[in-house]
Amino acid sequence: MAKLAVILGSPREGNSDKIANLVAETTGYDVETFKINDMKNKSGCHADFACKEAGGCVIEDDITKALDAVKVADGVIIATPVFFGSATSQTKMFIDRCFGFLSADLKSIIPAGKKLGAVVTCGVDEKSGEKVAREIEGFGNMFGMNFVGSVIGTDMMDLDACTKDQNLINAAKALGKKF
Repeated sequence: MAKLAVILGSPREGNSDKIANLVAETTGYDVETFKINDMKNKSGCHADFACKEAGGCVIEDDITKALDAVKVADGVIIATPVFFGSATSQTKMFIDRCFGFLSADLKSIIPAGKKLGAVVTCGVDEKSGEKVAREIEGFGNMFGMNFVGSVIGTDMMDLDACTKDQNLINAAKALGKKF
């Protein structure tokens, strides 16, 4: 069965988590979910380039499990709310740690062709959500991932707002079917 790694970058159990879980359920993949905020032992990238000599990230902590899952996954979903116009610090920490997936000459050392989807929620407007989704797409491009699309939820200040938006639910299911 195909494998899906779901990276949840929200500090809360909110809309981006709920939408990402719905997308994941719809894929039919074997799903492994990683909530970065709940990881007790985690560190950002040390930017010491030790990964370039070692052939992968040398930091051993809870994020290592998520990185290992991405290496073998057929698909990846990255979910984040927008904080101050960007992905959350938890999401950024995970993405920065993926620097270990690049060789010294900045070529991907993980297999190309993985499917990638983005789930982005925001309380302001769709433009900030679209910006973050494009950044996630750009991240995937570095590793030869196939960006299959995004779901962007707006006006998501209420932690259950996504459960009341049938168009958003339908968009999540449609994204899941692209995996």
